[in-house]
Amino acid sequence: MNKPTETHHIKIERTARFYTSGTHASNVERFWMLIHGYGQLGHEMIDTLAPLMTERTLMVAPEALSRFYLKSGTDKVGASWMTKEDRLNEIVDYVAYLDAVAFQYFTQIPHTADRHVLGFSQGCATMCRWLAQRKPDVGHVWICSGSLPHDLDWPAFTEYMKGRQLHILVGDEDKWITQDGIDAAKSLLEEHDLDFDLHVFNGGHIIHIDTIKAIIG
Repeated sequence: MNKPTETHHIKIERTARFYTSGTHASNVERFWMLIHGYGQLGHEMIDTLAPLMTERTLMVAPEALSRFYLKSGTDKVGASWMTKEDRLNEIVDYVAYLDAVAFQYFTQIPHTADRHVLGFSQGCATMCRWLAQRKPDVGHVWICSGSLPHDLDWPAFTEYMKGRQLHILVGDEDKWITQDGIDAAKSLLEEHDLDFDLHVFNGGHIIHIDTIKAIIG
């Protein structure tokens, strides 16, 4: 009789990649930590948000740990933060990874700097789990064309968001986010007494730079 298959885990050291653009950390007036979406690479987030750059801006974009070819027979590569397989360990790993990247810069940038963290698409749930678990020192949280994670630690997230600004951006033609989904997210946030600003723009599944520009001035 064959023995049943057993699952095991082992902690290993590996190399993660992240991108930066902008001024030296000590000169920062506005800091952005950018969490990309499914199938993207880190530098694509910096490319997208480049119109927000100033002489005193620093952007940091971690890249998810799992890369794959986007289409068979091509050399185009994307990355994903997690799948349903071994998901709890993947969450542990990426939360620790994001925390390590953030700590490297939060210990260098001035306390007076505006600190923003922005998630796009799959990166929104990734970002929210990290915020709830590790409570990094940021003042502005941006959920762009993405959803709140179904397993979010709401008491921790609610406590963390006190005194912070939460902006939710969604396009009126986003094929991945329905009006029902928007209404459900609003209800959840209101149920937990969270203050937020919902910005609906004309467009699809994108980061709408003009909306962000109008908000931050």
